[in-house]
Amino acid sequence: MVSFRLSDEEYLRMRAYCEVIGAQNLSELARVAMQRFIEAQAQDDHSIYAQVNELRHRVRDIAAELERISQQVGKTNGQSA
Repeated sequence: MVSFRLSDEEYLRMRAYCEVIGAQNLSELARVAMQRFIEAQAQDDHSIYAQVNELRHRVRDIAAELERISQQVGKTNGQSA
């Protein structure tokens, strides 16, 4: 069980919102709101992991390209000496 306090004004706004979205009571509204919040957080977490993974791939590709360029420069310097 979870409980929290609301001011009179907050309570009235929440009750009015229940009617707007078709929630039967504040408990249902709170459950739906928390579920949506948790789902949004999970999507954000997934998005962050995907972005980090993409950055890892880019860094790996850049490192490989730098290595290739370094080898080319080394060959060029070796030929001119």
